[in-house]
Amino acid sequence: MKMRTIILIFLISLTKLSFAQIESNTYQLNTSENLLTDDVKKIISYNIENKSVVFLGESAHHMGSDFLAKTEFVKYLVNEKGYKDIVFESDFFGLYFDHKKYNIFPHWTRSEQCQDLFRFLEVHDVTPWGLDNYTNSYYTYHNFTQKLNDYLKGKNINVDDRFIKLTDKSIKTAGDELNKDEVKFLLGTIDVLLSNEKIDPLWH
Repeated sequence: MKMRTIILIFLISLTKLSFAQIESNTYQLNTSENLLTDDVKKIISYNIENKSVVFLGESAHHMGSDFLAKTEFVKYLVNEKGYKDIVFESDFFGLYFDHKKYNIFPHWTRSEQCQDLFRFLEVHDVTPWGLDNYTNSYYTYHNFTQKLNDYLKGKNINVDDRFIKLTDKSIKTAGDELNKDEVKFLLGTIDVLLSNEKIDPLWH
């Protein structure tokens, strides 16, 4: 039997095994009006025992029905399991320093189906965080360059003024207006900075 045939059979078997594992841990849910039944809560409680992080996925970023369902899960995790932080796929830097709603991507904050979620988070003092390296938030737009400059000065790390100016240009235009020479200069300076032991992990 040829090696490629053996590999193909192995991959097919592995795929079937993976689907079998997924199916054994897949549970059908009711509509949002009767979503979190006692049985569902038992399943969740069992699977998150001693877990500090719970991931809630969605089929797409613009599915209102997913938003409504996830809101119920979030309420359960906060009210009955004591979780006090929530992480969105949004600007890490902006939400690290400023946990306001306006730093989260608008397909959540402007969604009608998410308004109940954000009211709940505010009332229950749940802190929003971000994990996306796409620096597009209001806070980052207005503060990133100054914070970086202040940080480098505080560490007595000298950089060319051009680096600060290009950093600001990159943040304000999402990098779209940088030419190849400017990108090369930015990346070269960043490489040098990241090799500096004075730099804290936040800036890596």
